[in-house]
Amino acid sequence: MDHTPKVKRDNYDSDSKKGVAMSALKRKNFLVDEKALRRSKKILRAKTDSDAVRQAISLAIFKREVLRGYDKAAGKFPHFLELKVG
Repeated sequence: MDHTPKVKRDNYDSDSKKGVAMSALKRKNFLVDEKALRRSKKILRAKTDSDAVRQAISLAIFKREVLRGYDKAAGKFPHFLELKVG
């Protein structure tokens, strides 16, 4: 029996069957470093520029959650669970 936890795919997956409904997305227009976008797209294995941006945003949010978890474990952030994100 495999006890490996199942990892849920990112909500922003470019696969339309598993992706977020379009109503959850908001169109934005911004300037971006083209070289950095190409590198991110390759690293993240994103199919589109938009997918690369969404994955990068998700990673930034995940990083914040991980760092808060480290702080909580070290006793630096005693009210961690009382905070609301958003």
